[in-house]
Amino acid sequence: YPVNFPVGREADDFEMTLFLSALPQSLFKSVEKQVAKQFPHAVIELHSATGVFFSVLRRVFPEERSFIITHIGGETTDVSVVKDNAITETISFPLGRNFVVRRLMDEISGITPAVALSMINVHQVGDSAPRMSQKLQDVLSQVEADWVGLFADSMHDFAKDFFLPTRVFVLAGDNAAGTFADLITKQRLLVRGPGTPPIVAEAVSSSFFQNMVTCAAGEECDPFLSAEIFFLGLQHEEQKKIFEEMLQAMRKQGGI
Repeated sequence: YPVNFPVGREADDFEMTLFLSALPQSLFKSVEKQVAKQFPHAVIELHSATGVFFSVLRRVFPEERSFIITHIGGETTDVSVVKDNAITETISFPLGRNFVVRRLMDEISGITPAVALSMINVHQVGDSAPRMSQKLQDVLSQVEADWVGLFADSMHDFAKDFFLPTRVFVLAGDNAAGTFADLITKQRLLVRGPGTPPIVAEAVSSSFFQNMVTCAAGEECDPFLSAEIFFLGLQHEEQKKIFEEMLQAMRKQGGI
């Protein structure tokens, strides 16, 4: 929510999104310096969201060597193609969850962003009242067409250069992954040409991590947070493995 003259005021929560196609070392050092002022003993690591999700999905689905990652943020959607366990291409377009929310707020007066998200979720499971359902359907149909059109364009751009996988994993906040996954699947995009299997999308939900990440009793794990926690665990395992290999090499050389 907007706040007049926020300088010097305390906040309980702070969220900042910085979207970059590249990160210069000078900017990294600047961010590191500013964070260190408030958290002098913190270990600071920066990772790209696409890299994190790729690492996690590759471990969760070891049999899948080629797939598409669709990460839907507040303002942008990132689409990455993984072929033979390597990210080969990534594209972004400027439509995310907030685009849908703003369109609803424009069409239905008096609602807040939280209410708009709730209405989308309720409509998705078919629980909204008939009159509201029709109004939502009218608004969402146009929004869906705009978003899916850009997604389809990105798929066709990718398909010009190489043979695309047909399995798509969708990650989105505010329980929106299922909505966008359904939109993709319903389009039946034949990116490999007529007579080939269409793209099928699957929402990455908290159930993906139920045997890997433990949340507070009775609480449903947030998929984004679960992916981050699982990724940190993978990083810890890798660092431990490297350390043990170094020790073994030193023992062989008589260093310890």
